[in-house]
Amino acid sequence: MGNSHNKSNQHRDHKQAAYSNRDAQAFTSQFSLSHFVGNLSGRSFVSLTSNQSVYSASRPWSRVSRRRWNDTTLNNQLEASKTAWPVAHKESIFLPEFPITTDLLQKDFQVVEAIAKGAFGEVIKVKKISDGKEYALKVLSKSKVVTERAVGQVKEEAHIQSAVGHHCFIANAISRWQTKKTLYIVSEYIPCGELLALLDKYKKLPEELVKVFVAEIAIAIDFLHNAGVIYRDLKPENILLDTEYHIRLVDFGLSKWLSIGSRTTTLCGTLKYMGARPASDAGDMNARSISFEMSMEGRQVDEVVASIFHTVLFHRSSGKFTYNNEESYSIRTVSYIDVDCDFIDFTYVCCESDALGRCVKKEISEFSDMLRTASSCPPRGSISLEFFQKRRARWPFQPECVPWEVWTVCCELTEARNDHDMHSRHESVVEMLQDKIVHITEIINRHEYVPKMPSRSDADLIFDTSYADIQPYLFKIQYNLSGAPPTSVGNTVRKLIRDTLSL
Repeated sequence: MGNSHNKSNQHRDHKQAAYSNRDAQAFTSQFSLSHFVGNLSGRSFVSLTSNQSVYSASRPWSRVSRRRWNDTTLNNQLEASKTAWPVAHKESIFLPEFPITTDLLQKDFQVVEAIAKGAFGEVIKVKKISDGKEYALKVLSKSKVVTERAVGQVKEEAHIQSAVGHHCFIANAISRWQTKKTLYIVSEYIPCGELLALLDKYKKLPEELVKVFVAEIAIAIDFLHNAGVIYRDLKPENILLDTEYHIRLVDFGLSKWLSIGSRTTTLCGTLKYMGARPASDAGDMNARSISFEMSMEGRQVDEVVASIFHTVLFHRSSGKFTYNNEESYSIRTVSYIDVDCDFIDFTYVCCESDALGRCVKKEISEFSDMLRTASSCPPRGSISLEFFQKRRARWPFQPECVPWEVWTVCCELTEARNDHDMHSRHESVVEMLQDKIVHITEIINRHEYVPKMPSRSDADLIFDTSYADIQPYLFKIQYNLSGAPPTSVGNTVRKLIRDTLSL
């Protein structure tokens, strides 16, 4: 019996050693280059979060592994290496702010009506099936979020609202989750709608009520600032009213965490609620900004600015679109001409469009006249060519203009002391212009962001279709003189008080 028992133990130990060797060989071979390359498409070779079979070959990704991802942790090195990859990339980029599974899902709600529509999706009024309570369900398209490069913005919005939503004057986010194509955020439903609707309905509000609104807004903003959050889109549309007409702040899409002592320089928000100076300060806009410093004589201003602006417009214009249907179109070629300058030895390329040329010349001439008659010494000023796109807004508001590229020429007027000085200054201006034109070409050839080609119904949101022979991106020319008195107004809260009281 003793010998038999010893033999049985030896056999069992030998079998366990064989399994151990087989495990080690399988784990090592799995990380060979050929095995890895052969399993790149649709298979994974390492994961620490599933509980599938130990000795099977590596398997394709499955929904089972994704469901088990939050439930199991494997400690065995070989077992972990054999499991399928837990989450697809289009889902993992929104984790952990938008979990894959939660206690609440879209099947738990019944749609009542649409409330509002935004850039990435819409807000729907829903009713919870189990208890009949009403909520606001924000539905965001993943494809739109990714296309607009707003993944970080959406995740930060969800994070901020979940952190500060317990405050009595801030709308609370109850739950959020994601599916293959969509993000969902469930918030408490605020029944009395926007402050803007109240202003539109009654036109004039009692002063005591306005004081209450302003006090509650100030309390909410103070709470956010103490929490390290800056709320950068305060407007009547983002202030909701509950049944007792207390305010709730919503829409934290432009909000940002900011540590004590830090500053942010990005100018964002809704243009109609900004002061005049910040809204026109293109250098701080959330857009690509290029600036050129130039010194010249007064008579050279028109040609220097025109040579830069027309070079940019030549690259930022296309021929007229001919649409075959909503999505299919053909583009005509753009004709161009060479323009010789009178006061500098320089030639630049210009789109062959009389209407476009007149439009640009008119704006530059007005700036040039102002600069030459300026009282400052030496006269300084800047003129900007700003490209923008429009975003449709709800009636009766006009589409919002969103800048995406700004070219600025900062001009300083100089006077030549003698003929030699005049000649050297002329050569200097020509050399600077040559460098600027080359730099413009290099920047545009980087293929950085430009608005995507629109459908037929949206063409006027991207391009200026008013010209008969050419179709440039929507643009406007703005200018100002250095030292001009500021025209900015107070902050948004003071503006809200003033506008409300004026009603």
